[in-house]
Amino acid sequence: MRRRKTAAAFCCAMAAAFLFAASAQAGLVAYWPLDGDATATVGTSGVPVNAPTAAADRNGAAGGALAFDAAIGQYVSVAGGGGLDGQYVGTISMWVKWSGPQTGVFGDYGQYGTILARQEDDVFSNNLLSLGGADPAAAGVNWSSSGVIPSLFGATPVGNDTWHHVAITFQPHFTGVNELFLDGVSQGAAPGECLSLFPTTALTLGAWVSNGGGFYGSATASLDDVAVFDDILSLAQIGELAAQTKTPLDVGAGTRPAELPLRGVVATASSELNGFSRFAANTTDGVGRGTTWPDGVSGRVDGMWLNNGTFAEPNDLDPWITFDLGEEQPLAKMVLYNYNESYPDWGSFVVRGVKEVEILASTDGVTFTSVGIHEFDPATGDGNNPGQAVDLGGLVARYVKLDVLSRHGDAAGDFYLVGLNEVDFYAVPEPSAALLAALGGLSMVAIWRRRQRF
Repeated sequence: MRRRKTAAAFCCAMAAAFLFAASAQAGLVAYWPLDGDATATVGTSGVPVNAPTAAADRNGAAGGALAFDAAIGQYVSVAGGGGLDGQYVGTISMWVKWSGPQTGVFGDYGQYGTILARQEDDVFSNNLLSLGGADPAAAGVNWSSSGVIPSLFGATPVGNDTWHHVAITFQPHFTGVNELFLDGVSQGAAPGECLSLFPTTALTLGAWVSNGGGFYGSATASLDDVAVFDDILSLAQIGELAAQTKTPLDVGAGTRPAELPLRGVVATASSELNGFSRFAANTTDGVGRGTTWPDGVSGRVDGMWLNNGTFAEPNDLDPWITFDLGEEQPLAKMVLYNYNESYPDWGSFVVRGVKEVEILASTDGVTFTSVGIHEFDPATGDGNNPGQAVDLGGLVARYVKLDVLSRHGDAAGDFYLVGLNEVDFYAVPEPSAALLAALGGLSMVAIWRRRQRF
């Protein structure tokens, strides 16, 4: 039976959530001054590849920057993703000077002289920062949070052998937009995807290199003061970095959305359609909420989960999918993005989306208790596929299971196939230290932790 919160506890919880969102600390997670080497002041130091050389920095100081020559494939590799792995929101800041004609890859998409990238072949291309053409005198800066096609195209030519401050603020489309800045001036804003969670994939500076060693291109350029933040710096803060009145070390904290989904959730299912890459992991990789293309692997924007139904062996007429959150925690809500497979020429398959679902929760993964039966609308069949939220009211669980009771459309005529695009879980924020002090510390913790438990 669900316990009833007192009015006082409810008000305290709402106040705590508000104060937590306002006071959560975030900031600089990686910083490479690149003063002739790849040593990090904050975060993981990089490994120079093919001997990039010390160069004068933007202020003319000898050895204050690092120069890369595309002809010999010079770059820096930073293990673990350089603070960008799995990030929902953040800011990237750097000084860069492109010199002479740039090599390109996927040239029609505007990827020349790439100075920043994370690449996992056949999975994802993340945080690509490049020029839109081979000639710096005529090309602007382009950005892609996920995929080889840029989402932002800067119109201002960077010029040859000219230092510029370049910054990107990024966040997923369901909380805001990505914005590109050149010398403190916005070059435009557009929706983007979350950065993929793949800790074995390195961040590369000065080139676009895959985790498997594939080489997609590099820059003939110099880099200085590359920094990664896990919050969104304001226009004023980016202006201070561009004006050199602040550095990454003292520019201060930015802001973060009040709520973001949990990362690192692991999904398992009753079946995954054999031979079609419709893996359960596609529902928890943080990307692909609005994709219409179903085949994929975890971390790639494309990809959905689909069961075997009667299409493949073993047949699956009792589909379910279970999510392991990694540890027990109080859950505020679940947001479900229904199966969204659709093609301009072949038609829509959104009828494979779930309709009636029983939600069950557990702390041990063995004994599950029903939270209730919920009905979900079919997906839209386009990129605007909306999330459908279920209030979980602070229940404490590690495992959440969705037992699919029905799907949209004629199941028998479609091999009883059923699936999902993405499922997000949001934790209840912990109360802030300031609120705990104001409300008596331990007594508030006791109230906060008195939640429904499964």
